[in-house]
Amino acid sequence: MIADPLAYLGTKYETVLDKRIPAGSYPVELAVCPSTVAGLRIVAARLRISDKAAVRYEIAMPKGKKIEDLGKLGVWTFFGVDTGLACFADSRTAEENRLFFENWQRENPGKNKYVDYFAALFQKSYEKQPKYQNPGVSFLEWQVPKTDHRTVLFSSGMGDGMYSGYWALDAQGEVVSLIVPFMNPEYFYI
Repeated sequence: MIADPLAYLGTKYETVLDKRIPAGSYPVELAVCPSTVAGLRIVAARLRISDKAAVRYEIAMPKGKKIEDLGKLGVWTFFGVDTGLACFADSRTAEENRLFFENWQRENPGKNKYVDYFAALFQKSYEKQPKYQNPGVSFLEWQVPKTDHRTVLFSSGMGDGMYSGYWALDAQGEVVSLIVPFMNPEYFYI
């Protein structure tokens, strides 16, 4: 699935995708653009599933929908971002994220997930790799506490909005990666 990790991961608003990939841990690769117009931005994210060459791409449809459904009423191909962050996750990690933050909110009434929990973690990530990040928030590999599940949280281009994922497929039609473009760097690079 693809989701805003602070607003929608583990909720009915996360975007569960139509294709399944083998269980496992996969690297997340981020394309960073040092824009003189917009500053340092993550312009795309990729969940690399295989090293095979991609020969075609198709839009990632929500679970239960097919490409043939495009254009039909109620069929969308995007996920919403309302905290300026996005992530890839599996259903188990999403559920653990939901349970962790339900408990965290009970123990920390009135506190904010980003300000009171994630801000210090993003700052540590920035300090480790300042060349590729902005202070405050760019990317963070996060392990859901008391679990062995991890996800990478990353800035979504220019922030809030609606973004679509695309499956990269090999010659046999097998998934090679899942890509989310956030912005076209040609518009922001001078």
